[in-house]
Amino acid sequence: MKLNISTILLMLFVFWYIFFIRRDHLSIDTPTGAYQITFKMIQDPTPKTYCNLTHNCLVWDEFEFSDFIDSGVFITTYVVDVEESRADPYSPFLKEVGRKEYYISGPEAFQMKIEHTMVSRHHSVSQRLLIGSFPALNQTFDGTGPDKINISDLISATNLNLEEPSDVRNQENATHRQRGSILALKIKYKNLQVPGFLGRVNDWFPKDWALVYPFYPQDYTYSYSVDRLKNSGYKISDVIQRSSTRRTVRKKYGIRIYLVQTGLIGHWDIFKLVFVWMGSYAIVLRFWQNLSLCLRYVWPASAPGRVHID
Repeated sequence: MKLNISTILLMLFVFWYIFFIRRDHLSIDTPTGAYQITFKMIQDPTPKTYCNLTHNCLVWDEFEFSDFIDSGVFITTYVVDVEESRADPYSPFLKEVGRKEYYISGPEAFQMKIEHTMVSRHHSVSQRLLIGSFPALNQTFDGTGPDKINISDLISATNLNLEEPSDVRNQENATHRQRGSILALKIKYKNLQVPGFLGRVNDWFPKDWALVYPFYPQDYTYSYSVDRLKNSGYKISDVIQRSSTRRTVRKKYGIRIYLVQTGLIGHWDIFKLVFVWMGSYAIVLRFWQNLSLCLRYVWPASAPGRVHID
C-alpha cells in the first residue's frame, strides 16, 4: 500500500480516535477508598420555629443525633417513642401503652468533617495531599485539614426544605423533617481533565504525562456533589429494653447521607497503546486493500475518471 494523502488522513483519524475518544493509551481505574466522619457544633442549637406546644423538642449532641451506618451517616430530626408492655416476661404479645413524639432541635447547627483516602489499582493518596472543591457550595479544600461541610448548606444544596410537606407516598400530611429524606454525597477523584477540542473538556490527558510534559498544570483532585433521592423518606428503629415486661421502640426519622467514592484515574500504559496501534494499523491496511479490490473489479476500467489505488 502506497503512503498517499488518503492513507495519512485515515491514520490521523485513527490516532485521534484512539487518544481522544477511546483513550486507549491509558489504563483507567475506578477508585474507591475509606473515610471518617465527625461532627462539630458551630452554633447554638436552640429550639427553632418547628417546635410547638404539640411536639416537644430535645437538644441532642453530635453523639446522640448521628448514627454511623454502612456507606454513610444518619442524622436524626424527629423521634417517635412507642412504649410497649407484655403481660408476663414469656409472652410474645405486646401492646402499646404510651407514645411520645418530639423533634431533635438543631441538627443544622452542626458541621460535618470528612477525612478520606483514595485507593485505586495504581494509586493510593490521602485527602491531605489533594486539592478538592464543592462547586455547589462554592467551597475549596486545600488539604490542611478535614473537609468541613455545614449540614445546613448540604441540605440547601439539594433544594430540600425540611418544613415543606413530605413527598413520600401517603405521607403528605407530614413534613420532610418528620419523615426524613435520602441524600447521595459523591466524592469524585480525577487526574484526567484539560481543555479539549473546540473548548470541550476531554478526560484523556493523564497526570503521569507531567513527567514528560512539565507544562502540565494539574494534579490529582477531587470534587463533591450531592443529590436528593426524591419521594423517599428514611427511618431507623431501636429497641430499648426497660424491664422484662416493658420496652420502648424508638423510631428515628431523619437525613440519610450515602457517601460514595468514585471517579476516573488514568495511568499511562505503553503496552496497551502499542497493541491497539498495531491492531488499528492492520485494520486501516485491510480497509484500503478491500477498497482497492472493489474499485478494480466493480468499477469498469473504461469508466471515465476511474481512480486506481495501489
